[in-house]
Amino acid sequence: MLNVVIFILVIMLLILIFNRFLLKSNLNLLLSLFDKYMPNKYNVLFKKYVNNSNLYNDRFLLIMFLFISIVLIYMIILNIIVSAELFVHTDNYIEVYNFLKNKNNMLLF
Repeated sequence: MLNVVIFILVIMLLILIFNRFLLKSNLNLLLSLFDKYMPNKYNVLFKKYVNNSNLYNDRFLLIMFLFISIVLIYMIILNIIVSAELFVHTDNYIEVYNFLKNKNNMLLF
């Protein structure tokens, strides 16, 4: 389950990175079309709106990138700790499992 969470976080980081590039290219295309077919009066307002939204989007993507990166690093460290614990104390966990399994079998008789 922990590896699935790590995989999802990596996918989210990739989506964030590609989303930024796709958004910039789409905005450039939209701005060029808007400049071509709309009057100059609306172009100024639209460019101002696009610049403000682009600024907020960049901040949001940076915050999301940092948050997801920190969570990803935390999950990787947690995965290493859990794996090391299981590797070192495997015999103890097997003994407890066998004890509980035998105890349940005795209760059935």
